[in-house]
Amino acid sequence: MSRPAVRNGRSTTRKLSPVAPGAKVTWPELFYDLVFAYAFVNVTLTTTSDLDDRVGTLLLVLLLWHLWISFVSLGNIVRGDEGPMPFATLISVGATFLAALDIPNANGPRPHRADFLFAACYTVVRAAQALLLWDRVRREPHPRPRALVVVGPTIVNSALLFAAAGLPRILPSHIFLIHWTLLGLAVVVAYGALIFLSFPELERISVRHWADRFGQIILIALGEPIIALGRAHHLAQSLPPSAPLIGTGALSVAIVAAMAVAYFDTRMIGGEHALRRAKGGKQVALARDAYILLHLPMIIGILLFSLGLRNVVAAVAAPAPAGSAGLQTTLLLYGGDFVYLAALVGFQLRTGQPVTKYEIAIRPPLLLAIPLVAGLPAIVTLTLLTTYTVANTVVRYVRGRPLRSQLRAAARAAHRAMEAAEAYEHGREDEPRPG
Repeated sequence: MSRPAVRNGRSTTRKLSPVAPGAKVTWPELFYDLVFAYAFVNVTLTTTSDLDDRVGTLLLVLLLWHLWISFVSLGNIVRGDEGPMPFATLISVGATFLAALDIPNANGPRPHRADFLFAACYTVVRAAQALLLWDRVRREPHPRPRALVVVGPTIVNSALLFAAAGLPRILPSHIFLIHWTLLGLAVVVAYGALIFLSFPELERISVRHWADRFGQIILIALGEPIIALGRAHHLAQSLPPSAPLIGTGALSVAIVAAMAVAYFDTRMIGGEHALRRAKGGKQVALARDAYILLHLPMIIGILLFSLGLRNVVAAVAAPAPAGSAGLQTTLLLYGGDFVYLAALVGFQLRTGQPVTKYEIAIRPPLLLAIPLVAGLPAIVTLTLLTTYTVANTVVRYVRGRPLRSQLRAAARAAHRAMEAAEAYEHGREDEPRPG
């Protein structure tokens, strides 16, 4: 086994190590994802039907997503299991968990101390990331301009979040306007920096690591409807479950499975292949657009579907089942599925994958059907959505056989090339050194 190189009596394992092109996801990164699994559950189980509550939750989810993508970009530059990265990850896990825990209290228009805690947690995570990025860029010829670009939006965001927490207490007559306006500005600054500053955190893309990280977060999000279904209050009290509840569970799992196939079958492989072919600034722009920006509506669509599913379970398990699903539940179910599938088409277009007229034409009927099926019983509404989603996935799977074979062959060739390069590097390390 090779030992860490020692220079001037100090082990280089205490320093940040760059990520290799074929690097895999490290355990600190997977540990950090557990916090977001909890955040998704907390969003689904605590969000009420009030419009203000849902708007506030959406803004906080956008800020949490910004924390996650910033952490992913950092893990794509330096290894997550070496140097100070594990320690910084533990700090980020604790702060992000507290931020996710505060979502039910921090999303209301009334002043709450949770607003200050959320702002403090966001600042702690971004400050830890900024320190690690500074250690990475300080050796460059002109580090200060780049450091300002990286740290500047973080300072502005933190100031806006603390202002959103404090100003409503000073001006109580305009609580709603001030709170949501400042939170919205923080979101605009965060994502505006990604678009107009060319995502300065990234120097290069480790394709395998980048694609795997976003695939994992989609899996975590897809687990949210299953968790919401299993933890539904009405379902837990109905033992043994009734036939309608069993049917609701089976239909829900079928939809989630179809969503998973729709992403992982060819789109994920095609996205990784496109990212590997792109070079330089085009590769960074592709990573930003196709993954950071377009995976966000995928996550939001899944969370909206989970909220609608929770309402369906409540309606089916009620002692006197409601006569119809209702417009709100139908809008969440069908609208969430539409947002997810539309984002998938956008991902295809941005990564250069072929998009057929059928894939474009099949999306709008989901929205057009909402007023037509809202008056039907909840389980019937869910059954129709299941039929649509599963049938659409099966048709695409059958029609996509040639593309699937081509993409998987290219993926196998790329992975074999990385394995050969890794074996070559290990062979060089094991060679005896002269003297």
